[in-house]
Amino acid sequence: MFKSLGSTKKCCPNFLRGLIPYFLSVVSVNFTSPSLVSKTFLSINADPFSMSSLVEYSFEIEKLARILKFMQAKRVLIQLPNGLKPYASHIEKLLKSMLPNISIFFSGGDAYGPCDIAFDEAKLINADVIVHYGHPTLGISSSEIPVIYLPAIVNISPKVDIVISEIRRRGYSNVGISGSIQHVNLINVLADELKKVGINVYIGTRHGFPPGIILGCDYTAALAIDKYVDAHLVVAGGIFHALGLRMITDKEVLAYDPYRNTVISASDEYKRRLALKLKQLLDFDKLDLFGIIICKKVGQFNMRLAIKASELLRAMDRQSLFIVVDDVNPETL
Repeated sequence: MFKSLGSTKKCCPNFLRGLIPYFLSVVSVNFTSPSLVSKTFLSINADPFSMSSLVEYSFEIEKLARILKFMQAKRVLIQLPNGLKPYASHIEKLLKSMLPNISIFFSGGDAYGPCDIAFDEAKLINADVIVHYGHPTLGISSSEIPVIYLPAIVNISPKVDIVISEIRRRGYSNVGISGSIQHVNLINVLADELKKVGINVYIGTRHGFPPGIILGCDYTAALAIDKYVDAHLVVAGGIFHALGLRMITDKEVLAYDPYRNTVISASDEYKRRLALKLKQLLDFDKLDLFGIIICKKVGQFNMRLAIKASELLRAMDRQSLFIVVDDVNPETL
């Protein structure tokens, strides 16, 4: 049994203008097309200490070259998540072979999601367009520079027997599947295989995303099916996405990592994080000065909320400092 259930939540309006909505549709539609995941795969040796084989991603270089040529782009800034940065030289080599006169720059900063677009860097180098790999569009912009979003779908075969074994061991018969955009093809493969052994599969949708796709800041697709499932299965590298979902649902969340071929529960890490948060809340009464962190990333900046936090602290006779940062991490704070 397979069900695809939608959500009424709408995404932000598409910000791209003129011909760019056409370009966006070209690179965003039909994520699961076999032709999309069979061309221009680049492979690179993965971490030998944690993964056992080569990892291949589809960067859709031919399609990107056609779009950039049509746009008459002369200078391009390519933004890659940290895990895809080792592929930069390969991407440049292939793209240059098709567009020898184009100037290609790579962002050296982090790319945590579609809310984290390198507009400042693009403006600095006077780029005509930003190419953002690894995330779907949220339709967010504060810049006149257009953005092309490409998913970088991974070419990897899931170990379905491991997933089925763990689901059966835990006694789940209704399972929701979601994952990050790189693994959209694996979501469909796993859904088909689970159905064959009698497990009911649910895949939710979020307006503007392919079915089942979630972000670390947006679990709309998974929450759309929450009431129908016994547990969620999140397909992504590591536990980050699964942990985020576990924090907002009472259902069990299993993390399937297709690179390590492991299935683990997110509950243990969730309980550890929850205990840490409770300790921090208990420490609140002992503190007088608080830093209110304002992230300047285009999709995260929220001055209204920061001011509200300051007002609440003042009402409790606490002092506060506004701290504006690009990346929020303990080292810089």
